[in-house]
Amino acid sequence: MGSQCCAKCCKRRYIACFDHEQSLSRTSEYLYLHKNTLQYKLDRIHKICGLNPRSFRDGVILYLALRLKEM
Repeated sequence: MGSQCCAKCCKRRYIACFDHEQSLSRTSEYLYLHKNTLQYKLDRIHKICGLNPRSFRDGVILYLALRLKEM
């Protein structure tokens, strides 16, 4: 169950980041996280899936994949 919770948290954080136009400061305020913590979490997403959530191209791929999975 721990990995499911981690996956849900990663998904929630990334969608929030994309919804806030990839602004780390606005996203960290929205999620009540320190900006450095959010950067660490985004780096973890990059290590896990190989796509960089801070890159526009990879970010769009991640965002679409997460949204399509909800359907």
